[in-house]
Amino acid sequence: MEQTQNNDNRTARHLQRFRRRCLLFVLPLLVCTVPALSILFVTGAAFVDADDLLKRLNDEPLLIGFAYNEPWYRHLKYRRLASLPRRSVVALGSSRVLGFREEMFRDRFYNAGYTIVSPWDFRTFLSLIPADRLPDTIILGLDQFMFCPDSRRRRPPLERTVWARPPRDDLNTSVRLIPDVCKDLLRGRIDLRTVLTHAMSASDTHSARPVGLNSLINRKGMRNDGSFLYGSQIRRLLESDPQARDHGFADTLRRVRRRGRRFEGGRDVDAAAVEEIERLLQFCHDHGVMVVAFLPPYADAVWQAMLDTGDFSYMEKIESALRPAFDRYGFELYAFHRMSDCGASDAEAVDGFHAGEPVYLRMLIAMLRQGSILNRHTDIMQLTDDLRHCVNRYTAYREPGTTDTALAASGSPRSSRAMRSAARNMPSPLPKRRRPVRPVADSRLETHTH
Repeated sequence: MEQTQNNDNRTARHLQRFRRRCLLFVLPLLVCTVPALSILFVTGAAFVDADDLLKRLNDEPLLIGFAYNEPWYRHLKYRRLASLPRRSVVALGSSRVLGFREEMFRDRFYNAGYTIVSPWDFRTFLSLIPADRLPDTIILGLDQFMFCPDSRRRRPPLERTVWARPPRDDLNTSVRLIPDVCKDLLRGRIDLRTVLTHAMSASDTHSARPVGLNSLINRKGMRNDGSFLYGSQIRRLLESDPQARDHGFADTLRRVRRRGRRFEGGRDVDAAAVEEIERLLQFCHDHGVMVVAFLPPYADAVWQAMLDTGDFSYMEKIESALRPAFDRYGFELYAFHRMSDCGASDAEAVDGFHAGEPVYLRMLIAMLRQGSILNRHTDIMQLTDDLRHCVNRYTAYREPGTTDTALAASGSPRSSRAMRSAARNMPSPLPKRRRPVRPVADSRLETHTH
């Protein structure tokens, strides 16, 4: 009997030690997992409700900036464009069309940039949009890399479901993001005070409500009109901060040297890509959509570096390869390979192959001076005035709510024009929205708009 009692006591002690060891093992996991999941949930970086988000985009100004789940942009932009009243002008392409903003146009505008990777994606994307929602005019961003030799193998066409179906966003997906969140926490890239303040505060009626970690920490993300706010990247560039992404175009020039990450070399234009653009133009012609296409600019230093290698000669042949098809359909094609091609300088480049908003004003003005059909949708005199009064060399229009006294004249023509533009782009039954604010954050968390 006594032996049995001793055995029971030993078993109880072993169980107790086992429980303590399990707790010691699980506790660090809980310490990491619970805060990380809470951050993802509170900031809207995970568990995204697309229907609710689209409704909010109609009702209030948002700044949507995802850090770990950027595939959401494609789905949200497709849904947004398919549900809005028909736009007069839509910008469509990669991240290199994101500088077009609704303030630049008299008529309804939407920026569907950051949805396209290859020439084969344009037609697939447009075929998903209801015919009565296709725009009057498309501003088509044709990235030079789309025409590099063997481009279809390098960048296979996206499946229709990439836009039509929401990305997987369940608990399992969020759990897989936990290591990334923990690493950013340990590296100081996520400010917990900012997250907690966001969780406990109501929306600021004078600014955009952040959705996603990048918008909350860095004020980087998509505005309601689909354009992109670079936030803290602009502040660093204005301060000549060497921590700014691609400072001095170092990363882009490294890509050029290594012939990778969309800087693959080649001698001749991909004939298959040109043929696909011809099919795209046929599609637009058949659906009564005018096309204004452009080859977006690189920083002059980057363009020269590519030419110096002798391995990027295909880029100089793209315009002549595409011109016959554009002429056949009566559409427009403009080549702005370098910042200087539209009168800009490298000082206006956000990085080696993304231009600041004033450069987009310059490109529009250059198109209008050549008699572009876009003259129907915008005013060259107003754009010229806007260019003279840009906020800084990267930002064309101020964000309402800014504390910069030099830009706070509430009765200025630019601010009233922005409000009129917002009213035009809002579906009529809904209240007018205000433009988003651009506060500055100190975190180093970055986005990948490439």
